[in-house]
Amino acid sequence: KTERGQRVFPVSDRSSDVISALKKQCEKNHVSIRYHARVTEIILNEDKTTFSGVKLENGEIIYGDSLILACGGKSYAPTGSNGEGYELAQSIGHTIKPLYPSLVPFAMEESWCKDLMGLTLKNISIAVKNGKKLIYEGFGEFLFTHFGVSGPLVLTASTCLGKYQKPLE
Repeated sequence: KTERGQRVFPVSDRSSDVISALKKQCEKNHVSIRYHARVTEIILNEDKTTFSGVKLENGEIIYGDSLILACGGKSYAPTGSNGEGYELAQSIGHTIKPLYPSLVPFAMEESWCKDLMGLTLKNISIAVKNGKKLIYEGFGEFLFTHFGVSGPLVLTASTCLGKYQKPLE
C-alpha cells in the first residue's frame, strides 16, 4: 500500500512480510544467501570487465555469474552502513561521487527539543529554508526525539539538503 509521501508498506504492516517475499524469490531463483559473511574483495575475470566471484573475510571464495552490491550507505556505522560497499565498488573501477547524509533525522542545538521527546505531531506542514530559499516543503508526521527531530517529514526533507552540507568523510 502507498501512503502519504509516496511511502510504500506491506498491506499487513509487517516488515517481516517483505523479508519473507525476498527470501522466497531468492530460493525460487537458487540465490545463495550468506549471513555475517563480510566481503573483502570483488573478483573480476581476466578481462577486468566481468564479474567472477567474491572473497570473504575468512578467505573463502564464492564464484558466481552476477553480483548485487547492496550494503548500505555511510551514514550510520553501528548498523553496518559504514561505507565499505563504496570502497568495494571503487576497487573495480566505479567512480564514487561525494556522499551526503540522506534519510536521516535532524540533530538540534536547542535543548527544548529533548523536553518534547516522544511527542508525535500528525497532519502538519513544514518548510525547510536556506535563508529565504525554500529547500523542502511537506505535509505529514513529525517526531521529537532525545536529540532533535525525526519522522517521515524530516527524513524526506533530509534528502533535499545534500548540497547544503559537508560531504561524509
